[in-house]
Amino acid sequence: MCQFNTATMAPGGNGELVRHLARQSRLKWEPLGNAFIVNQLERGETYFFTTWGMCDCGSEVGRASREAAPDDELGDRSRDIKKFRKLGWSETKIQRWIDQQKQDRVRKKGEWEARHATTGEELDRWIAFAKRVIEQDAARWIGVMHHFYHHGIDSAKVDITRRWIKIDDLTPACLQQLEANVLLACARKV
Repeated sequence: MCQFNTATMAPGGNGELVRHLARQSRLKWEPLGNAFIVNQLERGETYFFTTWGMCDCGSEVGRASREAAPDDELGDRSRDIKKFRKLGWSETKIQRWIDQQKQDRVRKKGEWEARHATTGEELDRWIAFAKRVIEQDAARWIGVMHHFYHHGIDSAKVDITRRWIKIDDLTPACLQQLEANVLLACARKV
């Protein structure tokens, strides 16, 4: 399970300018084609992938609901192992998979610790990005959302809700308290 922070943009926005502003804030800005989510958006709204790394695990966005660092335990993987044996995996291949899972947990914990060494910096980048988009009239509104994906980001079935906020009211606390699957739409006026 990995967290990904994604974004939406109002219809008629200047995609190239928004991409430029996103990159200034160290955010990726690539169209994302999750049909389940796109079908929940209004006509002309667009949906974007913002992650440069493998995922956004440990992100400050939505952190209030998950204060603790990722644990080192893999949990019960017996179902996965049983499935792999049914698929004909050798014990060596299964052990490599377990070792890879452990390495991934160590990497994610390290990423989490590195992000928290600069608490607030990520949130400041998101806020600066959103404010520049609105101030430069690159889009009427810009939205941010996060979700914990168990499946592919392009195919996960995520039911979203929308919450509107004035861009002047966007604060680090607001982003930290953002619940999963809530699209926080920031505009000049609400």
